[in-house]
Amino acid sequence: TLFPYTTLFRSRDSRLETKWYRYLTSSKLAYQKTKEEQKRIQEMVSDVSHQTKTPLSSILLYTELLCEQNLDDTSRKLVEEIRLQSEKLEFLIQSLVKISRLESGTIQLVQIQKDLGDMLDASIGQIRPKAAGKSISIIYEKEECIAYYDSKWTQEAVFNLLDNAVKYSGEGTEI
Repeated sequence: TLFPYTTLFRSRDSRLETKWYRYLTSSKLAYQKTKEEQKRIQEMVSDVSHQTKTPLSSILLYTELLCEQNLDDTSRKLVEEIRLQSEKLEFLIQSLVKISRLESGTIQLVQIQKDLGDMLDASIGQIRPKAAGKSISIIYEKEECIAYYDSKWTQEAVFNLLDNAVKYSGEGTEI
């Protein structure tokens, strides 16, 4: 008398197992496609980065050569603008490559709990000579601040912020 119920449960179990198997199979395929797409994007970004390095380096080199020439004020301003825009482009390309590497897992962030003071001191120390060249003062009062962060990448990000602050601040100002 139990046989019909046993068959019914087995039939339900079988349908559930089939649905579960289909779900797992489709999830695995989606994961594989995502990984393949990430790899293609990484390769494309690397290729774009590689293809733009040479022309961008040439533009910067020719700009430096032009700066050494005896130019009128208008030409000098234009050459300076070309240099600034080329440096921005170079920075954006480098950032794109780094983001792509982060997303693809090529670069791993290692976050540890640490005082931010040492990292800030190092970043400020790197930028001080450039700031001094423009008579820019960097004012920083060290306080203890513990956080979880990746030392290398956070220091690079802070340096980039400070570098932009120095680039776009007037002579004799404060950061």
